[in-house]
Amino acid sequence: MRHWISLFLFYATALVILTGLVLYFMPPGRVAYWTDWRFLGWDKDQWESIHILFGFLMIILAGWHLYLNWKPFKRYLGSLKSPRGAFVSVTLATVLLLALSVKDLPPASWLMALRAHLKASWGQPPVPPPIPHAELLSLEALLKREKIPAEKALPFLKKHGIKVPSIQMSLKELARINRTTPADLYLLLLKSKKNAVSSYSIFQPGRKTLAEVCRLLELPRETCQQVLENHGIQPDWEVPLRELAFAHGATPRQIIEWLKKAKEARK
Repeated sequence: MRHWISLFLFYATALVILTGLVLYFMPPGRVAYWTDWRFLGWDKDQWESIHILFGFLMIILAGWHLYLNWKPFKRYLGSLKSPRGAFVSVTLATVLLLALSVKDLPPASWLMALRAHLKASWGQPPVPPPIPHAELLSLEALLKREKIPAEKALPFLKKHGIKVPSIQMSLKELARINRTTPADLYLLLLKSKKNAVSSYSIFQPGRKTLAEVCRLLELPRETCQQVLENHGIQPDWEVPLRELAFAHGATPRQIIEWLKKAKEARK
């Protein structure tokens, strides 16, 4: 029995460690769901499901393992009058680490800061969701919310190769069957508007790099570069638009307007 329990406990512990590491660095839920984030082919819900299942299993197996090894474990503890040195040291260390975690002191605070940095490093989706968990909205509800006529949006989606079996399906479901993300579908819906270009104001372009802004506006880099150079700005594609604009005495809004005019001139 010890042989079976030990092996099972080993696998459960290994999976809990692996899934714990993934949950540690995965992007925040609002980004993970909106961009259909995956790691090793599994999404956020699947990693959490594995972590919870094997976490509970590890608790059961650890209890069983303790039951089978209770006698040697009692020797590790010693007695109330004469506790073992290892028992005292490990207990004090555990209490200390618990206190540091509760008080948000190093090393716990360092780990939490690293976690925040790793989660932020995933960046932002091409367009933010209109509301929290917008991926769960049906296409019909989203079209009504954005005031986009279905007779305009559906042909536009079809033109871009998006299959819509039913407008009652959620954005998440439609994204899965079309092998895309809810964020990209929402971006297409915005583009289906007559004045879709004006909707780019909600994308918070100041936080995006120049390369991302030009891609959102569907302008080639050569055109963007020419527009900026005409206004005395040397393009830096990986710098946030806000920093690039302020460094040259302009604003992100001004640069966006210049690029929009260039887009309209190309039509």
